[in-house]
Amino acid sequence: MTTIISIENLSVVYRTGGEKIYALTRLSLPIEAGEIFAVVGESGCGKTTMGLAVAGLLPANADVDGRIMWQGTDLTKLDEDAWRQVRGRHIGFVFQEPAQALNPVLTIGQQLKEVLQCHHGYRGPALHEKATEWLHRVAMPEPERWLRAYPHELSGGLKQRAMFAIALAGEPELLIADEPTTALDVTIQAAILELVRDLRRVLNLTVIWITHDMGVVQELADRVAVMYGGRLMEVGPVGRVLSRPLHPYTRGLIQANPVFAPPGRLPEPIPGHPPDLREPLHGCPFAPRCPERLEPCETAFPEEVMEDERRVACWLYENVRTVR
Repeated sequence: MTTIISIENLSVVYRTGGEKIYALTRLSLPIEAGEIFAVVGESGCGKTTMGLAVAGLLPANADVDGRIMWQGTDLTKLDEDAWRQVRGRHIGFVFQEPAQALNPVLTIGQQLKEVLQCHHGYRGPALHEKATEWLHRVAMPEPERWLRAYPHELSGGLKQRAMFAIALAGEPELLIADEPTTALDVTIQAAILELVRDLRRVLNLTVIWITHDMGVVQELADRVAVMYGGRLMEVGPVGRVLSRPLHPYTRGLIQANPVFAPPGRLPEPIPGHPPDLREPLHGCPFAPRCPERLEPCETAFPEEVMEDERRVACWLYENVRTVR
């Protein structure tokens, strides 16, 4: 497969109120063209920061180290003028809260047409026709009606479909979706997941899907990266990771999800709390909560073990050369 984007030793530190937040630490991930790549972990693990970094949407108080390589260009070096040629046209973004991301004083049609004008130069009747076509593509009923509507007039599911239409109207090769189904009921969530699968096939789209839900990962993704404390814990094909998780944190996420609970048993939450990222972590960030921690876990982050598309960073595998 062809790598469409490569994240290389990416670190992000937020400066706020005289403190530093170490949101990402030396993250490396290749994303392959045409795949749905899930990034999963609890709140505060760094997954949204990773998505914002790839889309050039980090706030001004973020210090970035490392590289994000896209078609021979390091995206971390682009200025805002250069980003306007990439964001929307080559990389689209769907936000977690469409009610906040959509402009409340502009109609859905105005927001959608702005993308089509900026990136493809549509005008007049052709612009209206193309906007209507995109609402059709994301399976919005009565597209003419919703083009004239304001965001507050749409249900949560329709708002999210409108967000997908706006994000895809530039015809990007890569779409980043940041927990886009979190606030939706299970029926609407299932419809959105089916929509993404269809769009990936029809548009030859690559998707980075950010989520906290292993059940969604199982249903949607080809590969998954498990993150914790700004670090990559494990990455690999979804079927292998779910059937035989290597990292204790991955096992904890699976056991805490009702989808994977054995019949008659309740899910088992992970005890403890995520780490405080106001100081750099020298050991494994999961060590204080880990039921299998070893002595080195407290003081040093382990080297990754890699084999056959599986990667895991855990001291349990210090003397293991291959993972099968």
